[in-house]
Amino acid sequence: MNKVYCIKKWSLRISPFVLLTISLIILITATQFKMMGLLKQKNTIENVAVERIFIDRIEKDGPFDIAHVCITATMKDRFICETIPALNSEGDDRFTEYWSFIRKAGAPKKNMYATFNCPSCSAPLPDDLGETGKCTCCNTLINTGEFDWVLSEITQVDDYAGRRAMAKMQGFERNINFIRKHFADFSIQHVEDKAGNGYLQMQTAIVFKKKPEIMRRFADDNVAAGEKKLIDHVRQHYVTAQSG
Repeated sequence: MNKVYCIKKWSLRISPFVLLTISLIILITATQFKMMGLLKQKNTIENVAVERIFIDRIEKDGPFDIAHVCITATMKDRFICETIPALNSEGDDRFTEYWSFIRKAGAPKKNMYATFNCPSCSAPLPDDLGETGKCTCCNTLINTGEFDWVLSEITQVDDYAGRRAMAKMQGFERNINFIRKHFADFSIQHVEDKAGNGYLQMQTAIVFKKKPEIMRRFADDNVAAGEKKLIDHVRQHYVTAQSG
């Protein structure tokens, strides 16, 4: 993932190993790279060194297992801007993050990290699977945790502690168990992934003035109509500002 960020190329075969929201975040970052390119600005991350890595906890999430891995590392972070040198900065950073990996319990033993073939039909996968991670031969979604561990979330220390506290709130577990009685395959992690993907798609459509149709599959008629009005308003405001 660090290599994808530094050389600004999506086609480094990363999508099979991450859930949809993380794929989309990387694609949105690619748009930011284009904006940085206009300023002739680049951000490089060097000398990444992992100081400590351990499994913090394992938990069940419906039919899935989740492994929360704590990673502490250091790196040199450098911003260089040719057009506005005042924006230049660099420094050594030390950080701790929690990387959560998800895999369906009882999943067939497939080592997706040892080969770049589809775990379902064994066909070679293309370099660029896009954000969905779908095999072009059999249309299987390979980044859902059905075949191997995939990265579902990267959480900062404060947020990670907050999430654990929220899970202990009165009634939370009872409500989740009630849902699972009606939907055996319910997974909190997958619901969060879908919600995050929908939110990022909708915000991308608004901020970059794209067609509202890209968000239509995430919203009902009322929400879609409201978002379309907001996009039209942003687009008109942009046009007015450009002409003025």
